[in-house]
Amino acid sequence: MVIEDEPKIYKGSKILNLNMSGDNLWKTEPLEIFKKFSEDFPEVFKEFMDLIDVVYSKIDPKTRELIIVSILAVEEFEDGFKFHLQELIKRGTTKEEIKSLLLILLPYLGISKFLKVFKWCKEEQIL
Repeated sequence: MVIEDEPKIYKGSKILNLNMSGDNLWKTEPLEIFKKFSEDFPEVFKEFMDLIDVVYSKIDPKTRELIIVSILAVEEFEDGFKFHLQELIKRGTTKEEIKSLLLILLPYLGISKFLKVFKWCKEEQIL
């Protein structure tokens, strides 16, 4: 159901509320900058969402979020990391699984990036 006063994005031929509730793509409110992207570049954003729709349909949501969180950790994108970390939790990922993920990332991140990402997890009260 589309609520008229909420910002909207386009995904394929469907318009979705940016709160992405229910059966939509995300379980968490998207980042404000992501909303701005959809408003300032609507045509590019539509194509981006079409791409995501195709790519995301090929892998289960929990695995997809594990991959995304790993990439965002390497890229040191704090807001995106925290957003997708919450998505992982909402998809049933346990603290032990997140700890394992962090330990897998340690040799690839190096200690300084690892500690930064560990801090983000603490700030989100995940660990």
